[in-house]
Amino acid sequence: MEQLFAIFIDEHVKINNLINEIINENNSLNRRNSLKKQLYLLLKKHFDEEELLYKKYRFEIQNVIMTLQRMYKEHEFLITKMNDADTNFHELYKFLKIHEHIEEKVLYPELARSVSSEDISSVMRVVVG
Repeated sequence: MEQLFAIFIDEHVKINNLINEIINENNSLNRRNSLKKQLYLLLKKHFDEEELLYKKYRFEIQNVIMTLQRMYKEHEFLITKMNDADTNFHELYKFLKIHEHIEEKVLYPELARSVSSEDISSVMRVVVG
């Protein structure tokens, strides 16, 4: 169970590293575009995996449901921002840090407590291939 969340947290680190590379890439437009494409693909994959887990949540705790709804909306917003030519990656980074904090400190622990081990295993099979 913890392995799945460790993978998600590791993906957060990879996402942050890519954003920092984009921010620091000043010399090559091709390299910057390549990094942006990598970031888009990683975000899409990561969000799809997380949302598989979110769908397994079966309880009716209003705060958790509201947090899940917020995460879905933020995922959609972030994917949209990746398609904007004028995306400010400094602002995107700040936004993602808040998003990650909510997931790692609030949502993941609640999902670890409330989602069955069978459901987590089924998500894990998709994540690791």
